[in-house]
Amino acid sequence: MAGILAAMLIFLYGLRLFLPADLRPNMGPLSLDGLPGVVPDYVVLLMGVDSNRQAGGAKPANPYTGSRTDTMFLVRSVPQQRTLNVVSLPRDTKIYLNAEQTRIAKLNAAHSIGGPEQTQAVLQRSFGIPIHRYIAVDFQAINAMVDALGGVDVYVEKRMHYNDFTAKLFINFEKGWHHLDGKQAEGFVRFRHDAYGDIGRIRRQQIFVDAMKQKLADPSLLLRLPQLVQTMEPYIHTNMNFSELLSFAGYIKGIESQQIRFATLPGHTSEGEASSYWIVNPQESKALLTRMLFNQILPPAEGEGTQPAVLPTIGVFYPPEMGIEQSQLEQQLSQAGFSPVCFREKRLGLSQLVDHSLQLTDGQIQRIQGLGSYFAKTRVSFVARNSAMNPFTCGNEDITLILGQDAFPHQSTTP
Repeated sequence: MAGILAAMLIFLYGLRLFLPADLRPNMGPLSLDGLPGVVPDYVVLLMGVDSNRQAGGAKPANPYTGSRTDTMFLVRSVPQQRTLNVVSLPRDTKIYLNAEQTRIAKLNAAHSIGGPEQTQAVLQRSFGIPIHRYIAVDFQAINAMVDALGGVDVYVEKRMHYNDFTAKLFINFEKGWHHLDGKQAEGFVRFRHDAYGDIGRIRRQQIFVDAMKQKLADPSLLLRLPQLVQTMEPYIHTNMNFSELLSFAGYIKGIESQQIRFATLPGHTSEGEASSYWIVNPQESKALLTRMLFNQILPPAEGEGTQPAVLPTIGVFYPPEMGIEQSQLEQQLSQAGFSPVCFREKRLGLSQLVDHSLQLTDGQIQRIQGLGSYFAKTRVSFVARNSAMNPFTCGNEDITLILGQDAFPHQSTTP
């Protein structure tokens, strides 16, 4: 969802549309106390909401009243590096709803009780970080936006099949390129019914935002400005004022896909409880949030991670049609200052640089992206080594490099 909402802001800016105004029961909320005295420049809470808006029915006075958030994430702009840091917050994260720590719930319940303000307050209290503004986007916006743009081309990395009769969501895609309409795009970005859960969904959302950025670059959109403005206006709710939204959306508009850095709050699924929760790993979450929101790297815990005198290890996934020998890849990465430990041929859609150590520096990222055209498209993600959301590794490497289909020309198909 991170990529989707970023695409929405790019879309709004392009149209010149600016709107009005381990958390267990016996453990206190995670806090970033003890961090260096650095305050993030601007942190925005972005939410994808299942509104109570009924298709074809009467429009409710407030379509967000009593609705739950399906996805949430924190976004921080880093002007010095020209990057956008995005932290995905699993909706099932176990939190305390109140300051007295007597009401335990899943994070997505906060919005249904008190809307965006309650969600913002819970997150600030739980994680000890400032959140300056929020933006809520109705999930129906995805459907409307894609149809208004005439569809979008995406690469489906694996067979996807799931039917949700209650939500009227029917997903049926074979592996390969597809041209999706609005309803199909909604299914593509919301699908989470595989072994990778939310981390797989985040990858698909990154694929989607890349496709949307290409679509939004089409000059012919100017001819449909009035229609597009009218289509999108009802689906956004924010407490940003005119100048704030202008500044934030304008910054995002200038960011390339490979400059958006993604992460998911580290943790694991609970066991032995009546309801399934995402239990946050406090130590890894502190390191990740420090890296993403405060732009600082905490030293690894004793006995963990890469030692300063040792080159970071790297594993590589690459497609057979890449036309490059493994030995050549190994030489390039070694010369860039990495220690290659494993190589796998695998056809994946998204080129990605996944840091499991949380120690990857901006200089190291630039060295990999500067190795050539295949490497230039890699997006950076931070997935902690011990997180349950760590699907793509070929060993116990510090970094995984995925060279995807997005680096090659394609022909889209229909299911």
